[in-house]
Amino acid sequence: MRNLEISRKRRTAELELNCDFYPEHILRKAAKDFRKTFNVDIERRNGKFFTKLKLKGNEIGIEEATYDFINYLLAEVKNDMVKV
Repeated sequence: MRNLEISRKRRTAELELNCDFYPEHILRKAAKDFRKTFNVDIERRNGKFFTKLKLKGNEIGIEEATYDFINYLLAEVKNDMVKV
């Protein structure tokens, strides 16, 4: 993924997401649903969401947890589109 930076050492990930594709309510829902896994910080600027994920525990690696978060986002976006 081009707009993703993962730091194993810091146990963080930074995502740059397009506001036109990812509705804010979906991103906030994902942040809430992953609150046991990550501390999530979301900032909106220039038509993009800059999302920082900080891993809380040691049960899962930062890469696997981040990709779980991204897959969850995509599924929620799809489900939101189907409702329309």
